[in-house]
Amino acid sequence: VEGGGAKAAVDATTKVEGGGVKVAGRRVALALAVSASEAASLATQRTKDAAPGKGKRDGPRDNRNLYLASEGAIHEEGPASQGVSQGDIMKRRRAKEEQALKLKNPNFFISKTRLQVRNVPPEVDQKELKKIFLEAVKKRATQANPRVMHAKLLYDPTRPDADGKPRSRGIGFVEFADHEHALAALRSLNNNPDVFNKARRPIIEFAVEDARAVKKLERRKDGLKQKQDQYDADRKAKG
Repeated sequence: VEGGGAKAAVDATTKVEGGGVKVAGRRVALALAVSASEAASLATQRTKDAAPGKGKRDGPRDNRNLYLASEGAIHEEGPASQGVSQGDIMKRRRAKEEQALKLKNPNFFISKTRLQVRNVPPEVDQKELKKIFLEAVKKRATQANPRVMHAKLLYDPTRPDADGKPRSRGIGFVEFADHEHALAALRSLNNNPDVFNKARRPIIEFAVEDARAVKKLERRKDGLKQKQDQYDADRKAKG
């Protein structure tokens, strides 16, 4: 559609007379498209604006980052679902159900920097997983300098492989230092048929965390740091 025609189509949907443009009895809303780079910039800016403490908001503060709950979701009837296996569709349904159940509890929140990834092939170890996510960000944002704080895979000790080692459960977590890089990795890798394989594509979303467990871990880290600082001070005093 030419530029003038596209604008005319958008204008037609906003007209009050005649009820605008309807498809199957429902009114259609249209907007002018932007380029891929513009869309990525706008999306990143929206997440920055929605973050706690960033600018004025009309609604309540989103201290649990619930605005990130839909990141990674694909519509089962949309173009992104084309070629997706039935097995992956069922996994995505279960993942969303699990997310929704956890978020009913006010103690749970969505991490802005930690991603959960499903469908990790057994041959991909933690080092390779970290590499995949770093390269995805660098490819999407060539000037970026992303840092992965840790990459972790979950293992099943009850199912050893041929070497007697626990098998990977195909689920991993990757935490970035910055939210923007985590978001870029998710949007680059999620449902991408070229990353793992076409039958089992990456299923990625922002991880749901338990605030109580996070605080407990922080207290433990603080305690260890205090002990180390005291040990260093004692050694210095003796030396």
